[in-house]
Parts: sequence; C-alpha cells; structure tokens
Amino acid sequence: MRSVYKDVKKSPEEIYTALNLTRATFYRYAKILDTHSDDEIKKMTVGK
Repeated sequence: MRSVYKDVKKSPEEIYTALNLTRATFYRYAKILDTHSDDEIKKMTVGK
C-alpha cells in the first residue's frame, strides 16, 4: 500500500475508491504509513 499511497500520479480519491476504502480509512492508513516503518507495521498485526 505504501507504493500506491506515494504515487504522485494518482489522486487520493482515485486510490481509495480503487481499493474500496472510505476516505477516512485511507487517511488513517496513510498516517500509519507515514509514521511507522514496515517492520513496525508487521509487529502491529494481530497474531494467530
């Protein structure tokens, strides 16, 4: 998702509608991507 989010050729609306997300959810994810590394995000996932 990080590469899609950082794509300057697409507007945020194009991205979140293509992913079937609400605007609020898209920006919630964007905030996480901006403030955390990939490793930190992996640790956030719920373990099985």
